[in-house]
Formats: sequence, structure tokens, C-alpha cells
Amino acid sequence: LNVNRIIKSDWVIIQNSPLLLSFSSIILFKYIFKKKIALNVSDLWPLSALELGVIKRGKFYNFLETIETFNYQNSDLILGQSNEILNHVEQKVKKPNMLYRNLPLEQTTNLKKLNNNKNFKIVYAGLLGVAQGIYDIIKNLDFKKLNIEFDIYGEGNELSKITDYLVANPNCNINYKGCLTKTELMNILPIYNASLVPLKTYIKGAVPSKIFELVSLSIPILYMGDGEAANLIKKWGVGYVCNAQDFFSLEKNIIKISKFNSDYKSLCRNCKKITKNELDFKSQINNLIKKLI
Repeated sequence: LNVNRIIKSDWVIIQNSPLLLSFSSIILFKYIFKKKIALNVSDLWPLSALELGVIKRGKFYNFLETIETFNYQNSDLILGQSNEILNHVEQKVKKPNMLYRNLPLEQTTNLKKLNNNKNFKIVYAGLLGVAQGIYDIIKNLDFKKLNIEFDIYGEGNELSKITDYLVANPNCNINYKGCLTKTELMNILPIYNASLVPLKTYIKGAVPSKIFELVSLSIPILYMGDGEAANLIKKWGVGYVCNAQDFFSLEKNIIKISKFNSDYKSLCRNCKKITKNELDFKSQINNLIKKLI
């Protein structure tokens, strides 16, 4: 803890979860060091835990809600990574706020050259857990029949089920590619024509940051889920959306996106336009500085 640096600072930015850590940080920096607090709310605890079935309503949940409200009340600026988060906070307290998304640092918006002679390649990179439902997707879609290559990167509690399925079905056009570092992944993603982003369980306020990374790489998105992320993809025109577990609609969207036609090119162009106009990291930082000043 660099005390001299803290003393010279006007603001301290605190991450809001875990709740008890952010609670103690607010006590320390606001009431001992007398600093202004910008609270970065990236997810809505304890509500997210409730929606995921990790905890149930009761005394412990009420205790966590009290801590949550205390954190909001004792902050001078709320940074929310989605509009749903900001709306949730506003229902509890009235504080200055700002939409601050988890954007990639660099923009890489060159449109990929289309190659109609190769199989359309779809990627999923991320957690391989129950909330994502990748195992259900590979069981319910015939990628070989669709003439689609589907590559999977990541780790999680469904990994063994996925790899076991691939061993039992070696010619299904699905490949598990292991787990890469963030840098390695960002270098390999541009070879893909589209990315699957599923969210099996709706979590209020959740907007997967990989959406912004994919858009910045001009990779159209096949989103499977509900909420703000689905609305953004539709609004921006950077991919196709279907409801969670709607495998029939997902297959239709895959067929539609894999035609390499003018609609696909439009999705790529929209990615470039949105990256420039909506997802500029430097502009967001400058807006944050203005808020703090």
C-alpha cells in the first residue's frame, strides 16, 4: 500500500465485488484517507449469485444486500459496465454515474478477406461451464452436415464431457483447441468467420466483454441468450441472436451467416463502424477523466 501516492490522489477507484472487500476499501479510503470513491460495478452481487442458484433468499442474502446498498450510498461516482447495472443502482440510490464498458485497449478493424472455397469457421473461446452450455450445443447441432468447422478454446467444468464427446464422435467437424493466453487468443481469432457467444442463464447486467473484443476484430457474433447483450447485437447489426437453448434458431442463424453474401459483409462493416463510434477505449477514458474532474 503506497500511502504517499494515496495521500496525493483525489480519487480512488474500487472494484465492487467481492462485496466485503469493496466495503472495507470504502471504509479505508473514504473515511480514513478522506478520498472520493469511484465504484466500478461489473456485476450485481448478490443478485447474480441468486440468479445462478449459488445462494438463496434469507438472512445471509439480506446481509449482502445491505452491504451492496452501503457501497453504492458511500460512493461519489458509480461506474457500470452495462445500462442494466446503472438502472439497478439507480433504483437503490441516486448517485452520479457513467457507463464504462470493458473495452479492448486497441482497435483492429480491418475487414477480413472472404474465402468462399474454405469451410466457414466458427469459434468459441471462453469458460466451458454450465452457464455457457457449449456441451448442449455440440450435442444438438450437426456441424458436419452444416459444412461448418467449429473450434473450441477454454477450460471449465464441462471440458471433460466435451472432450469425451469429441473422442466418441471424431468426424463431427468440432475441434477442442486447448486453452490460450489472452494475447495468443487475440492473434488467432481473426482466422475465424464468426464467433459463438452463448449465455444459458440470464444474469441481470451481464454483457460478456468478449462481444466488444470480437466486434473490434470484425468478427460477427452468433449470440444465444437474452438481456442487454442480445439487444446490443441487434441494435448494432453485428450478428444474429436467438434465445437460450433454442438450437433450431441457432442452426438457422448459422446457415444464414455462413453464406458469405452481402449480409455477411454488412455485419463485418457494422463491426468496423461500431468499433470506431461506440467502442473507442481512448474516448471512454477521456470521458471518465472529465467526470472525475
